[in-house]
Parts: sequence; structure tokens; C-alpha cells
Amino acid sequence: MPDTTPNTALTRHALRQTRASVALASLAMPRVDELRAAQERIMDEAEGFTKAWFTRRRIAARTGADALQQMGAAALSNPGTSVKILNVWQAGSMGRIAQDVGEWTGLCTTCFVGTLTAEAEAGRALISDCTNAAAPAIETLSDHAIPV
Repeated sequence: MPDTTPNTALTRHALRQTRASVALASLAMPRVDELRAAQERIMDEAEGFTKAWFTRRRIAARTGADALQQMGAAALSNPGTSVKILNVWQAGSMGRIAQDVGEWTGLCTTCFVGTLTAEAEAGRALISDCTNAAAPAIETLSDHAIPV
């Protein structure tokens, strides 16, 4: 039959671990708000990027269809005009692609910097909170005799 008597040493140890976990959670909770705010900024940036990207894709589709119609109308009578129409559309497409790459790079940089800044601020605040929380305990230790 298993021993069901409570082990007070194990109980005290479990309570100390629980107390430490609760203390750490209470210190970390304000940081969650900072991280959530950073995530909101990242989502806003991503939303702006995707809206602009879809706008450029719509323009590409519309101008591509227009170019095809113009090329089809001019193909038999003047093939050189068709090539010029194609070149104009391709130049516009390259400009849109270059804008996509530039904005994508900007989005990645903004998100990276925003995340690192939020993490650094949260880390500094957490260290400060832990230091402040530990200070009274350290002061209490100095009131006691130091074992030899």
C-alpha cells in the first residue's frame, strides 16, 4: 500500500516554486502589453503594405489587358506599334515590381526594428522590476549575521 502521509518538505518546496512562478508572472505581465502594442504596429504596417501591393496588382492587370487590346488592334497594320505598346507596359510593370521590393524591404526593416525595440524596452523594464523587487529582500539579508 502506498504511503499517503504528506511530506512537508516536498509541500514547502512546491509552495516555494509556485510562489516564485507567480512572482515572475506578476513582473512579466506589464511587458505583455508592450509586446502586444508592438504586434499591433507590425500588423498595421503589414496591412498598409498589402493594400498598396494589391492596388499595384490591379493596375498591372488593367494596364496589361489594355495593352493586349491595343496590341491586337495594331498587330496586323503596324507590328512596330505593338512592340512599343508592350515596352510601355513592361516599363510600368518593372516600376511596380521595384516599388514592391522597396516597400517589402521597408516593411521588414520597420517590423524588425519595432520588435527589437519593444523586446529591449520590455527586457530593461523587467530587469528594473526584478531589481526593485529584490532590493527589500537584499536589505533584509544584511540585518542578519553572516554565517562563517
